Amino acid sequence: MTRPPLARRPPTLALAVAVMLLPRLVRAEPNEAERRQAQALFEQGRVLLEAQRYAEACPAFAESQRLDPGGGTLLNLALCHEKQGRLATAYTEYQDALSAARADKRPERERLALLHLEALEGKVARVRFEIASGAKGAPITIELDGTKVPELAWSTPTPIDPGVHRIVVSAPGHRSWQSQLDVGADGGERVVSVPRLEALESQGEAPKPPAPRPAEPAACLAGERRVGGRCVTAPSADRGAGERRFATASWVLGGVGVTALGVSAVTGAMALSASSTSEDAKRRAGCVSERQFCRDASALAEYRDDAERARSFAWISTGALVVGSGAVVAAWLWPRERASRPAAAIALTPNLGPGSLFVSLRGPWPN
Repeated sequence: MTRPPLARRPPTLALAVAVMLLPRLVRAEPNEAERRQAQALFEQGRVLLEAQRYAEACPAFAESQRLDPGGGTLLNLALCHEKQGRLATAYTEYQDALSAARADKRPERERLALLHLEALEGKVARVRFEIASGAKGAPITIELDGTKVPELAWSTPTPIDPGVHRIVVSAPGHRSWQSQLDVGADGGERVVSVPRLEALESQGEAPKPPAPRPAEPAACLAGERRVGGRCVTAPSADRGAGERRFATASWVLGGVGVTALGVSAVTGAMALSASSTSEDAKRRAGCVSERQFCRDASALAEYRDDAERARSFAWISTGALVVGSGAVVAAWLWPRERASRPAAAIALTPNLGPGSLFVSLRGPWPN
C-alpha cells in the first residue's frame, strides 16, 4: 500500500511527508478490509499530525500499524510520539524502524531513523535499578507501571518517558516495596535503589506447629491423692490426723449414750421433785414415815404415791446413767474406719410418755 504525497509542509513535518511517500512495510499479509481500514487511519493520522493534534494522531497511526504493519507507518508513529513528548517511546520505535529498514534494504528510511536517533540520544531519560546486597537473596520481581522489568535489564539504563512512574518490588514471603519516580524532560539517568525487603516470617524457618496439649491425667483411686503428677496412697490414721473417722457403730453408740445420759438427767430431776412432793404430803399427814399411823389418811396415800414415783424415777435415772456412760465409752473405743464416703446422718430422739421412756433412731442404716 502506498501513501499519497502531501503539498507543502512545514519544516517540522518534512520528515513525516517524506516517510508518507514511501510504501508501507508488509510484515503480515492482511486481508482487503484490513488494508482499507489501515489506509483510512493512516490518512486520518496525517491530517491530525499536521494540525498538531498529537493525542489523536498517535492512536490512529498505532491502529494502522497494527492492521497493516509498514515501515512508513512506524516512522510516522515515532515522529508523532516524539512531538507528543514521549521521547523514550519514540526512541524505541525509531530503533524498530531502523531494524526494519535494514532488513528490507531501504536506505532512505534507515537514514531517517538514524537521524532522529542521534537527535534524541542526549534527550531521552533512562532508568536503572540498584539492588541492595541483602535483597539479592530473595527472588524479587520489579514492575514499572505494571510491566515486569526483566532481570537482565535491571542494571542496564533503559529509556523512560517523562512523567510520574510507579515502581513495585515484591518477593514471596516479604512485604512489597513501592515508590514513585518523577522523570523530567531534561534527559539524564535515574537510579532507583531497591532496599532489602522486610520478611513476613523468619527466612529459612517454617512456622512451627503448635505444641501438642498434654494428656489429661487419669483419676486417682479411692484413698489416693495426686502428688507431683502421680497417684500415691494417702497416709493412714497413725501417720496423720483426719485420715480416718469414727465408724457408724461408734456414732450409734455415742448417740445412744448421749440420749441415755439426757434421760438420766431428766428422770433424776423428776425423782427429786417427786421426793420433795412426798415429804410435803408426809408432813401434812402428821406422820414420821409411811409405816406410822397418820392423822390424815388421804395425805398418807398421797405421800405413798409420791414416794413410789420418786423411787421409780431414781431407778430409771440410775439405769440410764449407767447405760449412757457405757455407750459413750464404747463409742470412743470402737475401731475407726477409713473415710471413703460421707458418714450416714443418724438422729436419736428420746421420747418420754406417761409411764414409759423410749428412744427413736432415724437415718440411713449402713450396708
